[in-house]
Amino acid sequence: FAMLVLFEAASGYALFSARGVDALAPDDAPDYARFSRVATLRAFAPFASAEDALENAHAVAESAVAPALESFLEANLAAVGRAAA
Repeated sequence: FAMLVLFEAASGYALFSARGVDALAPDDAPDYARFSRVATLRAFAPFASAEDALENAHAVAESAVAPALESFLEANLAAVGRAAA
């Protein structure tokens, strides 16, 4: 089965699927050679503005789910589930 990896950056949210690994450490993402061998980009949602990016970053820092993240996950996790079936 594929592990799903959610990545939040200044530009937006990215959803990757990773195969052939039991776990990824935060230090693995900057190692492009390692990460690109096991991860495939499934979806990307850019932030609409710098203000939107800041609001989402604050939500993540407060362990809250921003509406934009919730919509992104609902749409893309359903798609990943359909593809796996």
